[in-house]
Amino acid sequence: MTILPTYPEAALWLLLGTAVISLLAKLRLTWLLLALFLVCAVFLSRISIIGAGTVAIGIALAFSLSPHIQEKFKTLHRFPFRVLLNIGLLAWCSAMALHIAPGFNNLLVLDAVTSGPESAPFTLFFNLDKPLITFALVLAFPAILDMRLSDRISSVSFHAPSISLQQWSILAVSFGSIVVLAFTSPIIRPELSFPQWWWLFAFNNLLFTCTAEEAIFRGYLQSLLVRITNNWVGIGLASIIFGAAHFPGGPSIMLFAGLAGLLYGLVYHFTRRLIAAIGMHFAVNMMHLVIFTYPVAIG
Repeated sequence: MTILPTYPEAALWLLLGTAVISLLAKLRLTWLLLALFLVCAVFLSRISIIGAGTVAIGIALAFSLSPHIQEKFKTLHRFPFRVLLNIGLLAWCSAMALHIAPGFNNLLVLDAVTSGPESAPFTLFFNLDKPLITFALVLAFPAILDMRLSDRISSVSFHAPSISLQQWSILAVSFGSIVVLAFTSPIIRPELSFPQWWWLFAFNNLLFTCTAEEAIFRGYLQSLLVRITNNWVGIGLASIIFGAAHFPGGPSIMLFAGLAGLLYGLVYHFTRRLIAAIGMHFAVNMMHLVIFTYPVAIG
C-alpha cells in the first residue's frame, strides 16, 4: 500500500530534500534551511524534544571537528581529543543510520508493496534521522564534498571530471561484475518493472539514502582509511564494511553491496567528488529496481 504524505508533512520532506540539495551545491542557505526543517519537524511531532537533543549532540560533535574550530582551539586539535571526537561522531552516525537514536518519528510511505510479481514485499520509510548524517559529516569535514580541496569549500564545480581511459576501464569492469553477479545471484532475478511508486523510491533513495551512505562510507570512512593505509587498501576496506552493513540481506546481498561499494569507492577516488559517488550509487539502485527483483526474489 502506498501512503502519500499530505500537507504540511509533504512540505516538510520537500524542505529536507531542498536542504540536502543546497548542501551538495554548497549554497549559503543550507544551514538556514536545515534549522527551519528541524523547527518544523519538532512542531509537527516528527522529532521529539529528546530527538532534538540527539541532533544537537551530533551537530556539537561535528562542529568541534570542523576546520575553523580546530584551528582556534589547539587543545581540540591534539590527537587524543580528535580521536575521542571522531569516535563520538561515528557512534552518533551509526545510531542515526540504524534508526536506534531516540526521538524520531519516521514516516511510512510504502507498506509491503511489490515492484513485480516475482519480487518480495518491500517497505519504505521517509527517515528523518539518517539524512542528518550528511549535514553533520560535511560540517565536520567539508572537504569530503570535493577532495581536490583541502579546506573549507567556498564553491563546488559541476564541470565533468577528467578520468583517464584506464580509470574508465576499471569502472567498466567493476560495474560489469555487479551486473553479472545480479544475473547469476540465487536471490535476485531479472524482472523488468516500473512500479507506480518509483518516484517516491527515487526521491528518498537519491536525497536521503544514497547521500547519507556515501557521506559516511566514502566521504568519511574511505577517506580516513586511505590516509591510514593507502588508496587501494582504504577503498577495499571501506567496500568490505559497506557490504557487511547489509548483513540483514544475507551473504548474496552482502557480496552484491560489497562489489557495489567498490564501484562507488573507485568513482569517489577517481573524481574526488562525493556527488559523483552518490550519482553512481543511485544509478545502481534504480537499475536494481527496474531491471531486477527488488529487493530480492520471492522464495
